[in-house]
Order: sequence, then structure tokens, then C-alpha cells
Amino acid sequence: VVLNVVTGVFTFTPKPNYSGLTYVDFTVSDGVLTAILPVVFSVSSIPDAPVVREGNNTTEITSLLTRAIIEGNSTFGIELNATDPNDTPPSTNFIWSLQGADATKFKVDPYVGSYVTLSLLQVPDFENPHDSDGDNRFDLNVTVTDDSGSVYTFPVQVSVLDGPEDPYFDYGDNNQSVTHKVAADFPEN
Repeated sequence: VVLNVVTGVFTFTPKPNYSGLTYVDFTVSDGVLTAILPVVFSVSSIPDAPVVREGNNTTEITSLLTRAIIEGNSTFGIELNATDPNDTPPSTNFIWSLQGADATKFKVDPYVGSYVTLSLLQVPDFENPHDSDGDNRFDLNVTVTDDSGSVYTFPVQVSVLDGPEDPYFDYGDNNQSVTHKVAADFPEN
């Protein structure tokens, strides 16, 4: 409890995640008489937002999550893990959703659960970007909601890097001049 001596206002700030009763006795005196005023603060619990980590990592995702992948990567995925350690009882149901310019280019599988995978719906191609603004950087927000209705949202950026290309020859005739031969077609020397 903090007293502002100018205004006479008391401010009570409980510790994070505290709920319960707090008893405070205010003693007031005019120099001659003294009185005690007992006050009870009732602090109610409010649900906290879920905590999100990448896979089994112990570090919470608290800001922008960035990843870079080489074009042609068909197995790209970010494993996400939601928990609710600050609520009693903790939430056990989590619903995931995507928002933002490139949200429709991704999926969360499954979209309900504590462990999910965020992945691209289409294999990325550096020369033919399919992000919303064509700059080879996907921008989206990931939101997880627990069964108490508490929400946590964080931004994600996935950059597509240019990778090695398979060789391709075009002789100007739609490759009609290219013939296929096997080893048996060549004479032995």
C-alpha cells in the first residue's frame, strides 16, 4: 500500500497472479487522538494469456518470430507449444488462428491443441514469390486463445531465400532437338 501524501490517495497493487484477501490496518492520528481503520482488499483472479514457446524450447515467444528458408523447402514448419502456467487451474484447451496479409498462405495443424505446427500451404519459389506483396517475406500474426478466453498474439515473418536451381537447357525449339539416349546406344571403342 502506497500513500500519496499530497492527495491522500492510497494505492494497493497486488503481486502478479495473486488472488485472495489482504488485510491492512490504517492508523490515523491528529496528534491527540488515534484511530485504527481496518481495511480488507479482496483480489480476484483474472485469467492470464497463454504462454507460447517454439517446440520444447524453454524460452517464451514474446516478440517477432523470424525464420528464413531456402526456396523449394516442402517440409518447412514451426512447432509451437502453448501452456497456461499462470492460471489455477491451468487451461488445457487452446485454439489457434492466423491473421495478417499472408495468413491465407499458412496453416496451423491441428488448429486446436497445445502442440501445433505452422506451415506453408505452397512450396516457396524465390523467382515467383507468392507472398502478398511479392517481396519473398511472409508476414502474419499467430493467435492462441485458451478456454478462459484469454488471448496471446505474436507476429511471424518467414523470408524465402534464393536457392540452387536444377539445370535447364532450352535450345530455342522447345527442346525438340534434344534426344534421349542410353548407354547401349553408343558404340564401344
